[in-house]
Amino acid sequence: MIELFITAFILGIAGSTHCLGMCGGIASSLLFSAKPNVDKWRLIAGYNFGRIFSYTLAGFSVAWLGAHFGHSHIVPMNFLQISSAILMFLLGLYVAGWWLIIRHVERFFMPIFTFLKPLAKQLLPIDNALKTIPYGMIWGWLPCGLVYTTLTWTLTVPSPWHGAAFMLFFGMGTVPAIIAVALSSDRLQYILSHPISRKFMGSVIIIYSISLLYSAL
Repeated sequence: MIELFITAFILGIAGSTHCLGMCGGIASSLLFSAKPNVDKWRLIAGYNFGRIFSYTLAGFSVAWLGAHFGHSHIVPMNFLQISSAILMFLLGLYVAGWWLIIRHVERFFMPIFTFLKPLAKQLLPIDNALKTIPYGMIWGWLPCGLVYTTLTWTLTVPSPWHGAAFMLFFGMGTVPAIIAVALSSDRLQYILSHPISRKFMGSVIIIYSISLLYSAL
């Protein structure tokens, strides 16, 4: 089972190029809007903790649904596995920049975040590092094709706790990119956003999705 969590971590790293433009920008703006006396490392840590907590909660919830529908035979488990593999394949194309159809996933979930976004504004300005935890929890539900596509794989894990752990490790894999943007690390941003890096990381996801599809079939 450890292989599953390692895979989740690699997916987080591979999708880091996408994180540069979304969550990374939010973390960067958070530092600018915070009071000068608040330690920036605590801000980043709190934001990432809240964001990853939301991912973990979502992983638990989706895995519970998958177990419920799969075991009750409402939806065949094999169908869930094939669907997840196909979405993972599309995610690889998205990360590599070859086909951006996954963006439609982000538009589909936008109404949910529209409801939550005003809650984040109520936490501003950030005058206490503890505020960044609920702030990150709210932004963790940002419509993101990378996150929501990865979530589909938790439909096929053995239990809700495995789903929570899967998304926990995925979230930890995205942290380096968030820190790079928040702290304006130009070198790391350049490496992650370089077209060769995007194509390589996208190819890793595509190869993995093909192996998942083969196993499901």
